[in-house]
Amino acid sequence: MLGGSAGYSGSELSLEVPTDRLGEALGLLAEVVREPELRPDDVDRHRTLRLAEIEHLLANSAHRSALEFRAACIPSRYRASRMVGGSQATVSAITHDDVLSFHERYYRPDAATLIISGELSGQEFAQAATAFGDWESPAEGYTSHEVPGSRTPHCWLIDRPGAVQADVRLGGFGIDRGDPRWADVQVATHALGGAFLSRLNRVLREEKGFTYGAHLVNTPMREGGLISMQGSFRTEVVPEALTLARDLLDLTSAPITQAEVTDAVNYTKGVAPLRYSTAQGITDRIAALVRDGVNVEFVNANFEAIGLVTPESATQSIMELLPPDGLTLVVVGDAASLHDQLLADGWLVEVRA
Repeated sequence: MLGGSAGYSGSELSLEVPTDRLGEALGLLAEVVREPELRPDDVDRHRTLRLAEIEHLLANSAHRSALEFRAACIPSRYRASRMVGGSQATVSAITHDDVLSFHERYYRPDAATLIISGELSGQEFAQAATAFGDWESPAEGYTSHEVPGSRTPHCWLIDRPGAVQADVRLGGFGIDRGDPRWADVQVATHALGGAFLSRLNRVLREEKGFTYGAHLVNTPMREGGLISMQGSFRTEVVPEALTLARDLLDLTSAPITQAEVTDAVNYTKGVAPLRYSTAQGITDRIAALVRDGVNVEFVNANFEAIGLVTPESATQSIMELLPPDGLTLVVVGDAASLHDQLLADGWLVEVRA
């Protein structure tokens, strides 16, 4: 099975085949990577499909809140602030020549990594050399990865007139895997909003019944990241839910406990074998690290670091990344119902269409 995807820091082509057909499959993969048939009608078709996909994404309030939160946290001059697959304006402007030029410049061996996972025999190196050994890089260099910065905190209310529920993102600019606080943040986010009985979900779902689920999500990028409380709430409870969420994220008087750290560490280490139990799982994980410029030794080092997390270090990481007076809020919902209440709660609301 052959597939492909593109992200903020790279693109990926994947191939799943029986082990005894790997040599032939690598030849096919090399042809796809090096000499794809990028016909004008294919470009036109995929442009049309992407434009339809964008329209669908913008109509979905959960997707819209994620897109707007990214834009709210990262200055617009950075590519990472915008939709990963391009906007309606940029996709509409893509030509066949643009696609050919992009492939020629960026699909090159000095910017590529080949990952093979499975029951290996030792012949794979020779097979890879046969398929890719004579692949040469163009003389022109390629653009290095950008290092995005963060925006000052603010509040965007994205108007969806008549909506009976609102999608909420509350948080800010985060960290990448190379930050020394990464293990601390992993443990803290699990305790606050990763487990079913984490603080956010226990209060906002189980005790209050405001939502089907409230989570604290930590999303790393190649440089920096995003961290946010996420949930969909009935319109009439949004102000109270935000007040509770902000209080729960303020760890000044209620730091993370040793029991919460122990639960988070046990969970993280316990699910790891499941994530690496298949060849595809291993390949996907390594590919994610490669795209973000992280050495594969990170996996073992991170497990060791997680075991060293303390309640104090986990608490400190959240206090640094999510200060109560430095949070960015994005709400996608009925502005007529929410604007004045958010304003009364101290949010400097900017209503956007």
